[in-house]
Amino acid sequence: MENDAVRVRLRVQGDNPDDVRNLRSWLQQERDVRTHGDLRYADTTGNEDMGAGIELLSLLAGSGLTLLQIGLAVAQWRDTRHPAPTVTITRETEDGRTVTIETSDPGAVAAAMRELGGS
Repeated sequence: MENDAVRVRLRVQGDNPDDVRNLRSWLQQERDVRTHGDLRYADTTGNEDMGAGIELLSLLAGSGLTLLQIGLAVAQWRDTRHPAPTVTITRETEDGRTVTIETSDPGAVAAAMRELGGS
């Protein structure tokens, strides 16, 4: 993976225990994720990650994959779910900024990704 890669964690919280697997499958269908990303299930053994119905994915995004692309893919996936689970996308930065996507509106997703620093 490239030196300028960005680690992103995707937390899925909802009533369906298959949501995290469905999101992972959805993201793996994205050509840029397959080509420029390393998508894995994240370790959930830490105390902050404990809780029923919460699952994590970890995505190492290389230079060919932007945070905006990831955010839009997540928004499209959420749009296919009723009710849509909450997905939190966290970019691991020094200041620990977190953006919670609770909408499938592409404009809102784009604004959230810009806030995280992904163009």
